[in-house]
Amino acid sequence: MIGCHLEQFENTHKETVRKIRESIYVDDIIMGAQSESEALKLYQESKAIFSNGGFNLRKFTTNCQVLQGKIDEMEQCKEKTGADES
Repeated sequence: MIGCHLEQFENTHKETVRKIRESIYVDDIIMGAQSESEALKLYQESKAIFSNGGFNLRKFTTNCQVLQGKIDEMEQCKEKTGADES
């Protein structure tokens, strides 16, 4: 089911889809990035891809405190507003 959903995004988010496919284990995705900007892009694109399929990715954790603060803030805003990632 997830594999079929990911196929829809292989042309638009090729690198993120590749990383998701390589990193998924049961119901967890474990990915790494070389920079804060790359990690933020993976977060945003992964959220959007899975949201499109009706899935809510959550429990994002990073060892970069600045990035973790940004992610936590975005997640809290979505919870308060009920906004969906696009």
